[in-house]
Amino acid sequence: EAIPMVTGPKPRELLKSALKALQEGVAFQYAKPLLASEVRRILPTAVGLPMELRLYTAAVAAARLNVKATITPPLPEEIETMTLEQLKKTDIQLQAEARPSIA
Repeated sequence: EAIPMVTGPKPRELLKSALKALQEGVAFQYAKPLLASEVRRILPTAVGLPMELRLYTAAVAAARLNVKATITPPLPEEIETMTLEQLKKTDIQLQAEARPSIA
């Protein structure tokens, strides 16, 4: 874990990209197929061969999430010049919208 931290992007660059992404808005979508139920019955027949009945119920659960940040006072154009004290005094409001659905 130490090697990626040393060779990876600097923390200031990570902060810069995270703040820009939040200002522009971040959208996330997730979907997962589900097998809700499975019913299986084997019935004898008059001929002597078994008859099998199966019933499957499937569903898809999905979620959409949109997050956008409002930052006051606005960040400087060059985030590299921003200090930690300026960031501490900044008010960041997050607006999130989640839309779950099941089909």
